[in-house]
Amino acid sequence: DGIPATTPDGQGEVDGLDLGSAARIEVLRGPSSVFYGAASGGVIRIETESGPSEPMVETRWTVGENGLLKAQVKTGGTVEDLTVLLSISHLEISGHREQNLTRNRTLNGKVELQLPKRQMLRLVVNLIDYPRQDDPGGLTRAQAAEDPRQARPQNVLYDGGERVAQERIGLQYRRDFGQGSGVVFNVHSTHRDFANKLPFENGGQVSFQRHFYGGRGRFTQTGDRHLFSLGFDADVQIDDRQNNDNLSGRQGPLVLDQKERVEAVGLYSFFEYEPARRVRRTAGLRHDWIHFNVTDIFIKDGDDSGRLRFSALSPSAGVNWDLS
Repeated sequence: DGIPATTPDGQGEVDGLDLGSAARIEVLRGPSSVFYGAASGGVIRIETESGPSEPMVETRWTVGENGLLKAQVKTGGTVEDLTVLLSISHLEISGHREQNLTRNRTLNGKVELQLPKRQMLRLVVNLIDYPRQDDPGGLTRAQAAEDPRQARPQNVLYDGGERVAQERIGLQYRRDFGQGSGVVFNVHSTHRDFANKLPFENGGQVSFQRHFYGGRGRFTQTGDRHLFSLGFDADVQIDDRQNNDNLSGRQGPLVLDQKERVEAVGLYSFFEYEPARRVRRTAGLRHDWIHFNVTDIFIKDGDDSGRLRFSALSPSAGVNWDLS
């Protein structure tokens, strides 16, 4: 929905995706992926369905072994120029193995407002609450042969697993100028509260508060045989991170405390031309600047603060030939 699931430091946060309300999923490769960030080798683009023209309520229930229960309620409708869709889901499963309980809740909403002069506003809201995500760990071949339902002993001892809560909001503005030209602007903001327990003692409990926000814009001009786009994106990620020792599942002494800030800016252009029937030439050019900055607050073991800067020019080109 125009909101990046990949943060500026390169991590992918896909646990907030609500596939039960996805209208389509596209996989983009080649020059056209320069639209979507520094990782322009390929993009998975997911679009939430819009609200229906007539009011509706839909519910879906799934039950199964190992305590599986998944419930989803979806509703929406259209009132004049306003379209709304809301999807709420709950999942709970105890799992095939020990230390394997999962419980999560998701809310996904999309509001679209048609404005005069071929303009549109779109608001997307996504909330997740995963209070418990147990991790049974991996087994050796001998352990699996003995009892495939058991958890790795270290994961039981250290209560391996994680919890996460996240709030994400995005606003998009579109304007069609006619004659094949138009602009799109997006702004987004995400807050993520994360904590996990890893199956070891030294620094085995990790937690952070993340704020991730940014914006992007694109101008597009299309004709009978060509398409041209020019755009930018800018994102900022701020993490307040702490590591504590894991004392058999209990929180031990603090061993790391630092603030991390990542800033990313990208400029790009894309051109597509059809010189002959069934032949298309494409070209893309993107330049990215990424800045990492870490401020060490826990300086009992020395000051590990530092910064890194990266920049790269990424050209790409292709030819598509439809044989028939």
